[in-house]
Amino acid sequence: MLVGSSMGGWIACLVAVAMTRKVKAMVLVAPAPDFTEKLMTPEIPPQGHAALAADGVWLRPSEYGEPYPITRALIEDGRKHLV
Repeated sequence: MLVGSSMGGWIACLVAVAMTRKVKAMVLVAPAPDFTEKLMTPEIPPQGHAALAADGVWLRPSEYGEPYPITRALIEDGRKHLV
């Protein structure tokens, strides 16, 4: 049995695809499959895409304090694991 929430739900889906005979059940709470492609990438402003291309990282502003880094590696890896 796989249990996952948000990105953990995406990971659970990937595990289920890779190990179809072993996975008997899944419990997913607000799963976010493909969130890097469907949710994050479209929301990155042009200057963010430019920073990702040039520096490999974009510092996404946050209303809660310091900006947090979004890396080109995260976006590319997410694209390799779409479900």
